Amino acid sequence: MKNNKRSIRKRTPKSISIRDKSAGKQAESELHKFRVAVERSPLSIVITDTAGNIVCVNSKFEQYTAKILK
Repeated sequence: MKNNKRSIRKRTPKSISIRDKSAGKQAESELHKFRVAVERSPLSIVITDTAGNIVCVNSKFEQYTAKILK
């Protein structure tokens, strides 16, 4: 009978990472709703940072300021 010893390799442990993406998807959905609401608003909206710098405006604001600047 032959000697059938198989070489046993040491295997490197592998790590598996599982993340719950539902909270991220929820936040992404809420941000999308907010952006749509701002853009569809019939009012002029300006969003600033804490220093007072304009970060975002909607199309109504752009239309309004374009009329003033003419």
